[in-house]
Amino acid sequence: GSVKDPGGLVGDAPTGARSGAAMSFLKEQQWRTEFATAWVEEGSLRTSVRGPARVRPIAGGEIVLSAPVDGVLLSEPWPFPGKSVKRDDAVLRLAVRVSPDRSLADLESSTTGIRSELTVARDRYERLNKLLSLQAVSRTEVERARALVETQEARLVAAEKDLDSAKSYRRDGLGSGETLAIRAPFDGRVAAVRATPGEAVAAGTALGSLVKTSPLWLDVALRPEDARKVGSRQGSVIVQSPGGAAPLVFDEDHVRVVADAPVVDPSTGKASVLFELSGDLLGLQSGIAVAAEVLLGGEIRGVIVPASAIVDDGGVSIVYLQTEGEAFTRHEIHVAARQGDVALVTGLNPGARLVTRGGAAIRRASMLSSGPVEGHVH
Repeated sequence: GSVKDPGGLVGDAPTGARSGAAMSFLKEQQWRTEFATAWVEEGSLRTSVRGPARVRPIAGGEIVLSAPVDGVLLSEPWPFPGKSVKRDDAVLRLAVRVSPDRSLADLESSTTGIRSELTVARDRYERLNKLLSLQAVSRTEVERARALVETQEARLVAAEKDLDSAKSYRRDGLGSGETLAIRAPFDGRVAAVRATPGEAVAAGTALGSLVKTSPLWLDVALRPEDARKVGSRQGSVIVQSPGGAAPLVFDEDHVRVVADAPVVDPSTGKASVLFELSGDLLGLQSGIAVAAEVLLGGEIRGVIVPASAIVDDGGVSIVYLQTEGEAFTRHEIHVAARQGDVALVTGLNPGARLVTRGGAAIRRASMLSSGPVEGHVH
């Protein structure tokens, strides 16, 4: 056609675009690309249900670390996001801080006063104890005197600690006063750090957070009828991460159904089923959105091909069959089911030689060999 005559047939379709048409892909071209073939065979896939999912920490698997007392954060140790920690490791260390509105003289005076009160309380307790042996006082009165001694002793210990810490702050800043380690309650990784070394923090201040990296929960949104199929028949779970990476397969020994939601989400029409994944999680991160496939007990039989063999040709699923060493034919197929890195298809017969890797390169070569639309096929 031309500009004056729009809509006409410009030229014949390239030979390689017709299903079953022969095309060449030379050995030299095969060597320059990732190329492999295999015989088309029948097989079976497990019946399954699939849906979008999100990876989450398990219950209690995410925790905020906070300052238990007023203090100043020391620079050693210091965490960073992604750092691995073991249970009871010191993630942060805090120099316990005395109330800033109390002077050193005030603390010294308070300590001296408590020490004097303790001396008086001990003398009284000893005197009452002697009178008890003469039955001149009651046992209750003696017990009260003993309790007062214990209270004053505890007050003196606390006051002396405050005084020691205050002296060390006046002397060298953070000093060598009392320090407190903030420890990891479980094996995991640092998710966030919200403070800086040397920062003065109040009790209760959030300093950072930890997450467990294994096991993890997988929250899968399924159609209600599919969610009902999951239960005792549930087996492996296949997780497809974004970005086209190879799917992760978790076998039955590393998958456990935690719970299924008793209601359907009105905004999506889906029911949530919660799985626990354990073992080698291969870098699966909390919060990531994935596609999940839950394998059930039944089987579907048919022609099984690697997913890498299927080429998207303008919205049509095709594969290439090798008829001779350098001769190939294009075949349209229908993908009936996918499962991980394999697919069950119709449109192929067992026994043919299938291009499992390199189909996209053959397609490009066939399009190039067709030349300009008004030219001939080379």
